[in-house]
Amino acid sequence: SAAVFYFETSFTQDFSKSFKIMVRGVFAIEVQKPTSYFRLFGDVLYHYPCGLGQVISGSFGVTARIGDLNIPSAVASATFFCEVQGMKEPRVIADLDIPEPSTFVKGFTIEHLQIHIEAYYEPPPLNAVKIEDPLMLASESP
Repeated sequence: SAAVFYFETSFTQDFSKSFKIMVRGVFAIEVQKPTSYFRLFGDVLYHYPCGLGQVISGSFGVTARIGDLNIPSAVASATFFCEVQGMKEPRVIADLDIPEPSTFVKGFTIEHLQIHIEAYYEPPPLNAVKIEDPLMLASESP
């Protein structure tokens, strides 16, 4: 088992306006016994503040055989694109891939699973009318 993280920070005298941090890391956790094994591995990337053109992302994979649980390979990842708005570019992309038959509990096997998700963010127009909470309005009426 191992983990490696890299930190980078920068700031000027006006700390509250200029503080920045970037964290990048990789990890692997492995346990092996004569009849079973478990391995989890992955990486992360984090920026603060997270500005346009930067991302917060992570991915992990797992392989395991413990009792009835048998996962030869499963990989998931997610990326958040900072300050992206509108319907042209996704704000979040997430993927899950289980390419080989995997048994999670006895009698339940997934042959192959692949999921891809893209999420977009369209902020409300600046002149949008604020809709009051009807429950709040009801509690204020005489």
